[in-house]
Amino acid sequence: MRQINIVLFLLAVSLIGIAQEAAPAPAQASPKALQQQIADLKKLNADQQAQIKALEAAMRQEMRDEAAADQQTKSSVRKQSFMQGAGLGAGVVLLVAGAMLLAKKQPQSNATTKVQARAASA
Repeated sequence: MRQINIVLFLLAVSLIGIAQEAAPAPAQASPKALQQQIADLKKLNADQQAQIKALEAAMRQEMRDEAAADQQTKSSVRKQSFMQGAGLGAGVVLLVAGAMLLAKKQPQSNATTKVQARAASA
């Protein structure tokens, strides 16, 4: 984008410089020479307008390409984040399930067994 602006600026400056160089003093130029200079300047102007349009088209295409690349990058990052989140969630679920299984498999404490033994003997 910046390069295109610089090129457009340089084209405008060169057109002004060429016009100033090509414009002779009014008293020295013949009508035929003036008409030729006008035709040359019109041709130069048309050529530069074509270059400007081509550069603008290239700039628009570059902007579209950058937008598409940004969208693809965002999509990739979102997918990766989702996968990491899903993995983390699955890990937490497994951790909680394992803790629950361990809690169920551990023998009851001595205080509980003593209370049960007293209740059985009474």
